[in-house]
Amino acid sequence: MTLHQLRTFCVVVEEGSFRRAAEKLFLSQPSVSQHIAALEKNYDIRLFQRRGRDVSLTPEGRALYTLAKEVLERVDSIPSRFQEMQLLKYGHLTVGVSPFTGNFFMPSIFKTFRERFPEIKLSIRAGNAREILAEARDGTLELAILGKHSNWLPDSNLTFRSIGKDHFTFIAAPGHPLIEESSLEPSALSGETILTYTEECPLCDFIDDYLLKHQIEVKKTIEIEEIEIAKSLVMEDMGITLMSKLAIKRELHNGDLKALPFKDLDDFHWDIQAIYHSSRGLTYAGWEMLKLIEEKAPYILE
Repeated sequence: MTLHQLRTFCVVVEEGSFRRAAEKLFLSQPSVSQHIAALEKNYDIRLFQRRGRDVSLTPEGRALYTLAKEVLERVDSIPSRFQEMQLLKYGHLTVGVSPFTGNFFMPSIFKTFRERFPEIKLSIRAGNAREILAEARDGTLELAILGKHSNWLPDSNLTFRSIGKDHFTFIAAPGHPLIEESSLEPSALSGETILTYTEECPLCDFIDDYLLKHQIEVKKTIEIEEIEIAKSLVMEDMGITLMSKLAIKRELHNGDLKALPFKDLDDFHWDIQAIYHSSRGLTYAGWEMLKLIEEKAPYILE
């Protein structure tokens, strides 16, 4: 069975005649008859009752006509559907984020995308980096935006595209004694309670690397999984921690947290990365989202 055979069959039904169908399709009448005969042979049915030059549908023919019209309408809609997708008037985009990028990096970008492309259905999936990478790999989501984790292994199935760099600082509560200092040596950390992070949080490796680099032995620690919880505990003066500058913009502006001027933090930053499947690539909507992210990232990360 071919689409051409189905289209010929539908024209015969609509014209009520093999001859008129042949004229409309610019085919010979024997060619039309051959197409119909091929369909009847393929399904082992009779499609028409023939009375001289007139034809009428059998019950099987009526059933096939209903199904064939539906198939042909879907096929004929493909060019316009692609055009709609190109014009961003149709489509579905699923973006994966971590708690960090979902809370601090992507909200204004999602808002602008929604304003520019209101016809695109936008789905946002949140999870830890391991979960989001797995969903990007298996196609559950199209585009992932994550802070780079140092334990990521090379993956030929995924494309990693750097968006920008988010730098770090140590933070403390407004009343903490260290905020009075104009410059702090790493050794000042040894007498403090340090909020560290579990392995699920990308900040875990950065704070561990800083302490190891400067051979700081910390005796009092509290281990935390979520950045938001760490911020809340620091505001309660339960300790100090290393934190993304992007994650504390509002609290620094409001005076709820204070940045501590520790030395040797210039090299401590993480990449914000856009990740998508290497062979599947991105849809039109996905590329527009990526362009928007790259457009707005310098202002968000400044």
